[in-house]
Amino acid sequence: MIGRIVRLNGVPTTVIGVMPRGFSFPQNQDLWVPLVPTPEVQRRDRRNTWFVVGRLSEGATVERARAEMETIGQRLAAAWPATNAALRPEVRSFEEFFIGESAALIYTAMVGAVGFVLLIACANLANLLLARGSARSREMALRVALGAGRWQIVRQLLVESIVLAILGGFFAWWLVRFGVRIYALVIGGAGISEELGSWFDGVLDYSIDYRVVFYLVAVTVATGIAFGLAPALRLSRFDVNDALREGARGAMFPRHGRLPSILVTTEVAFAVVLLAGAGVMIRSFLNVYTADPGFRNEQLVTAHISLSTIRYPDAAAQVSFYDRLIKALEATPGVESITMADAVPGADPVRLSYEIDGAPVADEQQRPRVGRLLVGPSYFRTLGTPINRGGSRLHRSRSELGRASRARQRTLRTATLAER
Repeated sequence: MIGRIVRLNGVPTTVIGVMPRGFSFPQNQDLWVPLVPTPEVQRRDRRNTWFVVGRLSEGATVERARAEMETIGQRLAAAWPATNAALRPEVRSFEEFFIGESAALIYTAMVGAVGFVLLIACANLANLLLARGSARSREMALRVALGAGRWQIVRQLLVESIVLAILGGFFAWWLVRFGVRIYALVIGGAGISEELGSWFDGVLDYSIDYRVVFYLVAVTVATGIAFGLAPALRLSRFDVNDALREGARGAMFPRHGRLPSILVTTEVAFAVVLLAGAGVMIRSFLNVYTADPGFRNEQLVTAHISLSTIRYPDAAAQVSFYDRLIKALEATPGVESITMADAVPGADPVRLSYEIDGAPVADEQQRPRVGRLLVGPSYFRTLGTPINRGGSRLHRSRSELGRASRARQRTLRTATLAER
């Protein structure tokens, strides 16, 4: 493909490179074109357009990068107060930028829940080993009578415990591999295919690599030793003569002290904490799932449209396209209402500073800011959201909406407020 000509938005473009399979940085991109430094791009008051991606040098940290960028931001604010006084650079890692703190907290909570389940299972297994050892006390006594030392008894019981843990770890590894395949099928069915190399799979990588295997082996061996050591030490400390004298029947019920009670109490405590946390998470999910978003989302269809500036170079051509599109959709059978907006409900809006007519004039940096959404005349009717008061000035013609889109930096004169 290198050197061949492809047409992008009607413009002949030369292919100068091919990226590896799976590369889609930063968000599901398939093509990358050079950024042309036009005067429009280089305007200092140009905002909400670009974000910068950088790779830290060897030995550098995110905290150090934040400190240096803060110094640069202060220098720019002093040199360009009109455009940079309120602008401060924010440095975040790739995971923080695309995943966010809330997702990290959710995964931390999930890791904690998995840890509780692991501790419950290990405590239960330790109790089972103690119960199993009750039937083997005569066997251990015979081994000691035949010359086996205490360390040999402990070593044998630890080996048996580790073997059980390894079998459980192998079953867990097989189960995880099966679960990852199910996850890939679900994500692929949702349009995020692993074969296409989605950015989602690059950030949240659920594949099983050497780190996962090392972690599984470490946890398996550690739990086998930790929770097999107590029963092994307990079974190695007994009176050989008493064990042989009591016979098989008496050996079935040896006294283990308080250890079984402590293990059972620990299991119940962890189970209560786990169930309480799961109940809170389920309740929170149900609250979010059943929350009223403020509009009717049943039978509501959205589509994102990005017009080519080559075919539609000015606002008049773009408004004409949307006029024809709305008329064609309104004539489609089964369509009840059509509207336009520059973002769907819940998306991050454009932030504008405002001041109230007649109020004392505040400094530009001290003015409050409000999220702005450019909408069509039938926006609230399409969403099924009633306008409680006013709203007549909102129903402007589409040509007026076109003029408004060309004058986004003018004074904000009308607004529709949502009552709370």
